[in-house]
Amino acid sequence: MNDLEKMCKSLDKGKTGCGNYRCPGDNYMCAKYVVKQYIFKGDNRIDKNRLLLLKSECREDHFLGSYSSLVSSISMAICALTLLYSIVASLKDEAIFDYSLLLIFILVFFCILLFVSIKKDKLMVKWKSYILTAIEELEKEV
Repeated sequence: MNDLEKMCKSLDKGKTGCGNYRCPGDNYMCAKYVVKQYIFKGDNRIDKNRLLLLKSECREDHFLGSYSSLVSSISMAICALTLLYSIVASLKDEAIFDYSLLLIFILVFFCILLFVSIKKDKLMVKWKSYILTAIEELEKEV
């Protein structure tokens, strides 16, 4: 988990400790506070490396690429499971019910995996624009 993901998760949970900026209607100010906490050194100087690292993480769209690869992998698995089910169904075996339950369990697992991935990406998309705007404002102040 990179720093941007950690930051988005803490912002979403409201565990930022940003005092007056904790109100739910002011996401930008809360994001700006968290970015300031991340990039400032102990002697009130901005750590440019951390600022640039966070900015590059915000500009990456790696989670969209991983999301599409996850969806394609799950669709391939569903196709393979469907083929396996049709082969098992043609065997006229008494254990078809057991195979069917196993295949349904695997499909449910893939659906849960997809749901968790979508939830994580939704969180990143929600906070990324606020964090990027805060970074740009802090760059102007420097």
